[in-house]
Amino acid sequence: MTHHTVTLSRFLLLALAFALAVPASAQGRTVSNLNADWGYLEVAAPSPEAARAADSWEAVSLPHSWNVWDTTDLEPGYRRDASWYRKMLTLTPEADRRYLLSFEGAAMTADVFVNGERVGGHVGGYVGFDVDITEHVEDGDNEVLVRVSNAYDRDLIPSQKADYFLFGGLTRDVWLKDVPATYVDRAHVLTPAVSAERAEMAVRVALGGDAPGAGHALRARLVDPSGQVVQTAEAAASRSSFWPTAPWPTRSTSRSGSAGSSSRRAGRSRSTASGSCSAGRTDTRTTPATPRPSPTQSTGATWR
Repeated sequence: MTHHTVTLSRFLLLALAFALAVPASAQGRTVSNLNADWGYLEVAAPSPEAARAADSWEAVSLPHSWNVWDTTDLEPGYRRDASWYRKMLTLTPEADRRYLLSFEGAAMTADVFVNGERVGGHVGGYVGFDVDITEHVEDGDNEVLVRVSNAYDRDLIPSQKADYFLFGGLTRDVWLKDVPATYVDRAHVLTPAVSAERAEMAVRVALGGDAPGAGHALRARLVDPSGQVVQTAEAAASRSSFWPTAPWPTRSTSRSGSAGSSSRRAGRSRSTASGSCSAGRTDTRTTPATPRPSPTQSTGATWR
């Protein structure tokens, strides 16, 4: 492990830039906003086929909630049920790229379907999550269907007796991430030692995609407010788990099933999933429930 120190006289605001040691053609990512041109169905249809057959779809843009008005009118109560969202996504998939749908918030539970097949889901309306759709998209138009529910669920956090409304819907932005086959998924920055004379910083990075950590190296640059590179570091990506026990004590919990949605299988997704908060969890169609990801699901490297 490489140790580096940085004097606080050049600190103020420090930025980190990460780059995978991969061919230049495989680097870079594109993030596109998908808030426009969604269809909305206020029917708790049980399946994508039933949702498609409905004739009461309407056009909406995101963010969206079906509780905008019934939470403010004079009638007691508000709608606690499921609805569907639909969007046509035109893609030209490329080799050595991965495509992720990124939801900043789906309240309160979500199941995501691409071209009729369930590709992932999430429980918890206040934590974002990504769904890798690479293996399910085709050249041309692709149908994205999302079933979202804020129905009563005794196991859902927050409590069903909370003194505020549990709005239902795709209540935050949705994005399409076009990333390399192996990519930087997320990074956590720690400052374990800071004084008037010097500061020590540790960076923990998670890789997502194909074979993360297999022959990859990570480079970090520490940049001061004027744009000058203050420090650099490089380390081989390890196969160690990204999720530490400290100093982040909260991590997603897993359980199988949920009230009103027996077909959903809950568990940690692979390294492309996000949402490391006790109030949310991400699940995929094939990943079994497990309290934390295995070493093959994520990879990290640390600099100091």
